Amino acid sequence: MEIKWTYIIIAVLYVLIFIIKAMIGELNKKYKEEMNAVEVRVFKKDFLTIVAVCAFVGMLIITILTTIGGMPFNINAFVIAILLVILSIISGFSKVLVIDQKAYVLMGEKIGEEDIKEIVVARSKVKIVTNKSVNYEFFASAKGKKHFKSIKKTEETIS
Repeated sequence: MEIKWTYIIIAVLYVLIFIIKAMIGELNKKYKEEMNAVEVRVFKKDFLTIVAVCAFVGMLIITILTTIGGMPFNINAFVIAILLVILSIISGFSKVLVIDQKAYVLMGEKIGEEDIKEIVVARSKVKIVTNKSVNYEFFASAKGKKHFKSIKKTEETIS
């Protein structure tokens, strides 16, 4: 595959991320206007973050080894890794709407109290396990973390 296609794919990913963020922003605005919601800024850890970190570490290792081996520096690997890290940062920052600490709007989807199986609040990490097959994991600041309370429902409570 030619290197230009890699840049084209990354550009398409940037466009998709910006479109998705705009759509989620509009959905959040609707929920914020209709309900008394508190907005909490978070950084979500997702697959793109893992790929970007691996690409960056791989680029560093390959660059060091090729430099030691006397080969020329590959600027494309560096640029692609940096573009992926920036894309990961843009994609990772998000907002969670907390509605009276009973419901949450995550990625544009309203998760009610009845849909939540468990909420785990650790140091800076918050994990929300739902009855659906989706789990949300993100990092919140100390100020934002106070809007989440750890809960664990038993099977009898859920039924």
